[in-house]
Amino acid sequence: MMNRIIYIHSNILTICCYQTVKECLERGEKVIIITNRGCTFPFFEGRVMVYDFAKIFQGEDKDRLALHNLKALKDYLRYRKYLAHLHRVVKNIISNEDFIFYMPSMAMVMTKVFAYHKNCKGYYYVDEGYLAYSSPEILKRYIPDKKLYFLKTLLGIEVHYHLEITPKFKGTVSITKEAFSWNNKERIVNPIDNYTNEVKGGIPFFNDVIITDYLSQEYDVLTKCIDFATDQILQDSPNSKVGIKIHPHAITYNKEKTIAFKRHIEERYAGSVTLIPTDVSIEVMSLVHHPNLYSLLEVSSIILYALLFKSSKTALIDFKDDVVTIRDITSIEESMQM
Repeated sequence: MMNRIIYIHSNILTICCYQTVKECLERGEKVIIITNRGCTFPFFEGRVMVYDFAKIFQGEDKDRLALHNLKALKDYLRYRKYLAHLHRVVKNIISNEDFIFYMPSMAMVMTKVFAYHKNCKGYYYVDEGYLAYSSPEILKRYIPDKKLYFLKTLLGIEVHYHLEITPKFKGTVSITKEAFSWNNKERIVNPIDNYTNEVKGGIPFFNDVIITDYLSQEYDVLTKCIDFATDQILQDSPNSKVGIKIHPHAITYNKEKTIAFKRHIEERYAGSVTLIPTDVSIEVMSLVHHPNLYSLLEVSSIILYALLFKSSKTALIDFKDDVVTIRDITSIEESMQM
């Protein structure tokens, strides 16, 4: 038997890994779930161990390290302190036992530290959006330039490619056969029926749902776009039940802007718009209730899955030359070009 450690920081990762966790438990294997960005894993209670990295690290990993300004030394010392804390936590979780690791990307310190650990005997990449559906030609653009990051490497700041392949790479886990077309090792395609049946009773109904990204844009741009789209939806369908789902990354790592953004929505649209909780899966909502989906400023991976499963009409709320527009997205190819 081999221990399994699974990193989950989004609802789509939960959907992808649910069946894998179920099958591992049926084989009598020990399963450890690492959650982050406010995600939860309320399944198989008492049979899996869950560690919430958002609570453990309280945003210690928030900012990338800057080495080109006056904050460099302060940033570096903060980063080293975070790394030391991370390694202590990971050592405690692993407990010197061998394991197989599941992750969406190697380009995060929190995943790299597990994948490169001496007790890691193999790892799988898990389907989490556009990266899993990109062609090898597009993926090449994400490979970091080692020369560019030479100074960081000298300082012990490792930079890794999202889908880095080492001898430990075992394969991929996805919910569609289209994912990871480049993979010539094990390809696990999990059915989603068990997960959907497990959660659909708790999925709220909405006619229209707006999905945000990391809220990295200027606050005025965000409010202008959300107001235009919401007003347009309510003007076209006055009785529509409208929901807004804020990306969990924004909630965890962009707290001040997220709080202000939420306050704006609550004050302007009290009684007519609902803020959807982090643990509600829009992917499952799309499969069960088929709401219209609007992606704010960036095309969300949720749009991709709605297109793959043909479960919702999708659109992009765009901002260009100080003008807000709503553009329909009708194909996967179109979504990947936006």
